[in-house]
Amino acid sequence: MKTQLAKKRKILALDLDGELTTLAYAELEKEKIKLLGIKTIFLLDIEEAEQEKELIEKLSRSLKELSPAGREVLVCLHSGSLYVGRYALPDLPPKEIPKALRWQFKEAISESEENIIFDYLFVKETVDAEGLKQKHYLVCLVSKKEIDYICRIIEKINLEPRRITIPSFPLFKLLPADIDLQKTYAILDFSWTVCAFSFYQNKQILFSRIIPIGVKNLINALCISIVYKGNKLSLNPEKAWQVLKEVGIPEEVSEAEWQGFPLSQILVLMRPELERLSTELIRSLDYFSLTLKEKNPEKIFLTGIGTSIKGLPKYLMHNIHYPLAELLSPVESGSELSPQERNTVSCSLGNLLSLPDKTINLLPLGYRIERMPVIQKTIRISSLIISLSMLGSIILTLPKSIIQRKELALFKKHTPYFEKLKELNRELRRREEIKSIISQGKINFSWIIQEISAVIPPKAIISQLNLNKSTRTIELLGIIFSGEFVENIVAEIMKNINNSKILFEPKLESIKKAPERGIAEFKMKVKVR
Repeated sequence: MKTQLAKKRKILALDLDGELTTLAYAELEKEKIKLLGIKTIFLLDIEEAEQEKELIEKLSRSLKELSPAGREVLVCLHSGSLYVGRYALPDLPPKEIPKALRWQFKEAISESEENIIFDYLFVKETVDAEGLKQKHYLVCLVSKKEIDYICRIIEKINLEPRRITIPSFPLFKLLPADIDLQKTYAILDFSWTVCAFSFYQNKQILFSRIIPIGVKNLINALCISIVYKGNKLSLNPEKAWQVLKEVGIPEEVSEAEWQGFPLSQILVLMRPELERLSTELIRSLDYFSLTLKEKNPEKIFLTGIGTSIKGLPKYLMHNIHYPLAELLSPVESGSELSPQERNTVSCSLGNLLSLPDKTINLLPLGYRIERMPVIQKTIRISSLIISLSMLGSIILTLPKSIIQRKELALFKKHTPYFEKLKELNRELRRREEIKSIISQGKINFSWIIQEISAVIPPKAIISQLNLNKSTRTIELLGIIFSGEFVENIVAEIMKNINNSKILFEPKLESIKKAPERGIAEFKMKVKVR
């Protein structure tokens, strides 16, 4: 679903990436974008308790220098608290999809549902071997606390957020125009805090994974103290960042030094994080091709501030055995951008170019603004009229309200009891409805999904669900996140199914262990009563 952009439109984009913040101001005209200004804010040596205050001050100064025409801003978030997963559902009514997805992802999160914000995006539709439709969705979750922090920052700098998204979704806008749309391509956004590894086909996202390794991990590794020639040496974060840009990942061991720091120790200190990154990228590629049954990417495009690290593309190509290329930004600019600015602004540019597209939006409904000035004006006028009417109503009924104050207080006192009775009544009606539907031989998809979620233990997830209506049989494909005791977890699932009021007769079809990845894939058939 797309909306038509105005002929020319100027808008702000804010990229929040831990200690690194980028504020871009650009002019949009259809598919063209002209960068009018960019401000990069580093908070490397600022204490965590002071970072919010410092960020607000620096953003306020940057806004004065950019002098934007409006207050609307698009936000892109990089964070270790983000989770992105892909889930398959039967063809459900739209209003049932959020509830079904909640039951799917609840085992993947450690926080309660009240403390998270999530949004989802339809990815593709498939038909299984039995002819049943499966709709695939990408779900994005983030801590509510983090979104509240972002909204507080934006409010204090007097801006109005249009949406909060993550780099995985808008970056497809930067893919080269001459690629073969039928083939699959990947983008690795190596940011300050995390890596977002995303896969696309026909300029449509298919899958994304947030890997909790970023430039900050490499900087922390380089800041560890070492003993060299009898002296204790260490780098501060600014020096470590300078080393990454100027020296980067050494190709061979050398006795040379950088400002008295031995180059031979640079790779030694960074190796654990670099190897972990390579392992996670390979796991993501395997999951995409083997579990999701998607085509391997033709090429991986690299973007983000991590591309400023000297030697990184060559190191990754050698370790994951995939061709890499830099993701170029199709942008006009009044001044020449530095390599670091070009790498940090890519997410903001993708966010701006995808302005009319339907995408993930983690902004709570209460903060969302109306885009059309005419509607805004109408809403304001209507609100004023309603407010005046209500005020008149209150004045006329004031004596009556004073008389009824005691009755209202009494009603409030007993309200919790009435609500409890209503809840019990609803639960009784629901149980009777379940008994009636089961006795008639009907199937309710939402109850089945709810029941399956209840029988699956925390160390397992369901990756695919296929329902055969004629035989009343469900085929479950899932993953167990445990290198050991896989059989015990499978036995627990089967025991829970046998105790279910809706499901029965579990039959294990296959189990495939992958100890090196710490997982096991299983296939099971279950009958519906």
